[in-house]
Amino acid sequence: MENSTKDNVRVKCLYCRANISFYAILLFYFFVTYPNVGLADIQFKEVTTDAGIHHAGTSFGASWGDFNGDGWPDLWVGNHNSKPTLYLNRQDGTFEDTIDQVWSGNPRADTHGAAWADFDNDGDQDLVELVDVSDIERTILDGLKQSEHCGGFSEVAKAFWMRREDVDLTRIVDYALRLNVGAVIRRLGYLLEMFEAGAPHECDRLRKRLTASYALLDPLLPAEGKYLARWRLRLNVDAEEIKSLVSS
Repeated sequence: MENSTKDNVRVKCLYCRANISFYAILLFYFFVTYPNVGLADIQFKEVTTDAGIHHAGTSFGASWGDFNGDGWPDLWVGNHNSKPTLYLNRQDGTFEDTIDQVWSGNPRADTHGAAWADFDNDGDQDLVELVDVSDIERTILDGLKQSEHCGGFSEVAKAFWMRREDVDLTRIVDYALRLNVGAVIRRLGYLLEMFEAGAPHECDRLRKRLTASYALLDPLLPAEGKYLARWRLRLNVDAEEIKSLVSS
C-alpha cells in the first residue's frame, strides 16, 4: 500500500511537470509566432505645461478631489516648503491654479501628504493637509497670523514666554519680514518689546516695515482699546493681563 501511494505521488508530480513544460512551450511558440498579440498599445505624451500645471519643485504628495462639486476631479499638490497649488479642472483637459483664493497659511509651510474626504458630513469634500512643525519660530508666527486657531494672542504670548530660551530672535524676525504680513510684524514687535526680548535693532528692523494702518492686537477680541502708534496696533487686550497669564 505504501509503495502504491509513493508511485501515485511520483506519477502526479511527473504529470504536473509535463503540463507546465507543455504550456510553457506553447506560450513561447505563440509569442514568437505572433509577437504583437496580447501586448497593449499604450503610449504617453507629455502635456503638463499644456494642461496648465506649471509648478516645478519638491513635493511630498498630490491628491485628486472634487473641490467645487462640479463632478470633475481637481488636483491638490502639497509641494514642500513652498505654497501648495490647487489646480481647478476646467473640464477641457486644462487646469487653473486657484490656491490664492483658498490658502492663507505659511507660504513656506512644511507640507506633506493630503487626503480628501467629507469629514463634517455636509455633503461636500474636505481636504486635510499634513504640515510638519519645522521650528518654533515659524510656529509662533503662524500663531500671530491666525490667532483664532490657537486661542488668541495671549496664548501665543504664553507659548513664546515658555520657550523664549529656544527662540532664535534673528531668525524669527527674518521669517516675519519674509512673510511680510503687516499684522504679524506689528504683533511680533509688540511681543518682543513687552517681554524685553532681543536686541533693539531687531525691533527696529520690524518697525521699518510698518505702514500707517492699524491692526488689532488680538483678532478674536472686540475692536476696542487704545491705539499704540509705535507699533500701529489697537491694544484690545491689556499688557498686564497678558503678563499675569504668563506668570500664572
